[in-house]
Amino acid sequence: MSETSEEKKEPQKEDQKHYGCIVAVIFTIVAAVTIFAIVRLVDRESGNSDRTLTSRPATYSDIKVTMSGDFSLSAIYYIKPYVDISNLQITMKFYKSNDELIVSKVKTIGNVSEGQEYSIKFGITDFTFSQLMDMTKWNYEVTGGTVSYFS
Repeated sequence: MSETSEEKKEPQKEDQKHYGCIVAVIFTIVAAVTIFAIVRLVDRESGNSDRTLTSRPATYSDIKVTMSGDFSLSAIYYIKPYVDISNLQITMKFYKSNDELIVSKVKTIGNVSEGQEYSIKFGITDFTFSQLMDMTKWNYEVTGGTVSYFS
């Protein structure tokens, strides 16, 4: 019997078989690191450096703020989050009737859970007399906090 070209080939060595797997693993790691670096660079350039792969900054639409109807010596604002938020901070803004900002106050609520109601209170001692007399409108802005993508 004559030997064919297939029979003449030497069997692959054990080291050569694993070489292809090692190259594939190294390529995958390099590609993943490159993608994460590009995402991070784009976020930093867009001014969104608080965003990570696991969380994002809290926003206005993550909470609902309502005001108590009782205006005795203080005003109570109720905060109800739509998602779990770590280190929630809001800035309450108070305006004149012509939409001129009178004063803003920062309140840190802390870690909040979806659906639970929290309250913050402003008393007459938190404002000057003239500020109290001019206030007709209010609004809020979420100025701190993070929302996990994996809650």
